[in-house]
Amino acid sequence: MAIVTNKEEIKTITEEELKELKEIQSQTKGIVLELGEIEVIKLQLKKREDQAQTFFNKLLEKEETFTKNMLDKYGTIEIHPETGKINKDV
Repeated sequence: MAIVTNKEEIKTITEEELKELKEIQSQTKGIVLELGEIEVIKLQLKKREDQAQTFFNKLLEKEETFTKNMLDKYGTIEIHPETGKINKDV
């Protein structure tokens, strides 16, 4: 009487295929990390842009206030920024 077993032979991929699989997995992990870092940089840039926009808006308000004050005090004039001299012949 013969003994019958259901034991299947365990098959494996070749060493070269295993090496290629591991390389693909490693590269996938690397690109996922790279894309994550890019997203973090984008968030940081967005924050910097928002801060710069806020500063720019405050600067515009400051310039408008200064211009109004100069107009109220001196009328329509031209100011030479290097010397502070006023030219009223504008």
